[in-house]
This record gives sequence, structure tokens and C-alpha cells, in this order.
Amino acid sequence: MSLRTQFLPLLLFHFVFCRSALRVDVGGTVFKTTLETLTNLDGRMKELLVRLDNDQTGIIFIDRSPKHFEVILNYMRDESVELPNSMEDLRQILKEAEYFELDGLIELCKSKIPDRSYDINFIENDNDLLEIITSPERTVLIFYYPVTPHGKVRYPEDLDAKSFLEKYDDNFDIYFKPYKMGRSDREEWLWSLHKGNDRADFKYHKNNFPKQDFMQLFEESIKGF
Repeated sequence: MSLRTQFLPLLLFHFVFCRSALRVDVGGTVFKTTLETLTNLDGRMKELLVRLDNDQTGIIFIDRSPKHFEVILNYMRDESVELPNSMEDLRQILKEAEYFELDGLIELCKSKIPDRSYDINFIENDNDLLEIITSPERTVLIFYYPVTPHGKVRYPEDLDAKSFLEKYDDNFDIYFKPYKMGRSDREEWLWSLHKGNDRADFKYHKNNFPKQDFMQLFEESIKGF
């Protein structure tokens, strides 16, 4: 058997299957691409294709957000891509690149995302508060922290401000506003969420019953908003 005859099936597979259009359903949105593109780079996509079967319609389903999958495809196709300037979009693309294990795209995203130092935004008076919560473009989160009659600031024991801002800064515009406690007042942390005309108010006290830590209570509050 000649080499040409021996490798003819492989050549036919490459030109017929690898270069023909495949449909990939990513979180409900269907993209057309080729096996050649999907296997062009090392990463999780190759593993997914090995493990996943096509459904009866011939569509490969991947349970990820479709929002930035076109960026993922473009990078897998050309090993280069134009990234947006939005920090929020960049972080979302970085998350997808990390999922698909695309090392080059991960580095490209990180090179455009500056090291973050967090400024804490304080509300000094009610006029500023009113301006902030009137028709906000993004969801606004306001913490009202207690200040004792002696001027001492109280805060939940399990709250680390830097870690908190790192986790939630992309989801909310976050502000802190002091409120003065009376001598007989119970020490409470209050917070409110504002989106459009909607508002929700919550509070935390370390002696609440049943006992909950602050972060657990906060995460439950934002799920229901």
C-alpha cells in the first residue's frame, strides 16, 4: 500500500470533517465554527470534545455563558484578539479564558487589567445619599456603620473590607455611611440595596438569633434582590 493510499482516509477526514461547520450551543446561543478551530490550541476545549457527545441535532452543548464566547473562538482561531476596554468585560473574559485553559488569552487579559487598589467611598451627608440613590445606573450598596457616643467605629468581626471590595466591586457601587449610636442603642450594621426604583433594607447584629455570621447574611440578602 502506497503512503498516499495509506493516509488518504486521514486527509479526507481533515478536509471534510475538520473544515466543515460545527454547531456549538453555549448557554443557549448557537455558534458555528469548525473542529479545526476548536482543537487549534491546547486547553479544556479538547477535553470537552472528547467527553461530550453531539445531541440528536448534531449540536455540541457547553454549559457556559455565551456573552464572550465569540472572543474565545476568535482567540482559538488566530491566537490573537482585540479586547474591550471595559474592566468588567475584561474580568469576565479572563474568567472564561481560565475555564478553557487558554494561557495566552489569560496573559493578554491580565496585561490589560491594572493592579487594583481600593478606595472606600464614604457618604458624608444626606444630600449626597439622595443623589447617589436617585435612579442609579448600577445597583448601589450602602452600608450604615455604627459609631459609638465615644466615637469608636464598630464593624462585623468576619468582615475584611479589602476582600469584600475585591469580590463585590464589579457588581455594586459600594458606599459607607456612619450613623451615631445613642447610649442605649443596640449595635447594628445596616445596609440597603438600590436599583432603579427598587430598594431593600437589611440589618445585622452579632447576637442575632439564630446566630449568623455577617457574610452569610449579606450573601443571602443579595440573592433575593
